[in-house]
Amino acid sequence: MTDSPLAYVRAWLAKTPVVLPRYLDNFSEWWWSQPSRLRLVLPGVIVLCLAAAIGVNMTRDDTTVVLVATRDIAPGTLITQHDVTTQRRPRRFVPDAYTQNTDGVTLSVIPAGSVLTRHHLGDGGASVRLPQGRVAVASHATFFPRSR
Repeated sequence: MTDSPLAYVRAWLAKTPVVLPRYLDNFSEWWWSQPSRLRLVLPGVIVLCLAAAIGVNMTRDDTTVVLVATRDIAPGTLITQHDVTTQRRPRRFVPDAYTQNTDGVTLSVIPAGSVLTRHHLGDGGASVRLPQGRVAVASHATFFPRSR
């Protein structure tokens, strides 16, 4: 035979009440003696302070300093300190190939706000040593004798 939920609740209420430790009992008496506005605001303030402390701790531990392009950089441009700035970014959003040095020539377009990576930079090869307005053209000519 099963008891109804109401009978279960009545039996539970008829038992001896739970005895709290003295410090919890004192806190409970203090809490309920405070004005209702304080009881409403105090938990919110505590939650906000905890969230801020946890957020600050997470951002410090989980970020890294990276070089970010300050403007759109065209291919073949020699990168200088004026083209990039340092920023702190969350580590999970930073590519694995990010670089901290600006030695090199861009191999492709780097949009403003992009993290500078090793894949963006190259040594420039022979084209860097060419005079302004000249381009290098690769040529490969192999002659095979005609077979008759």
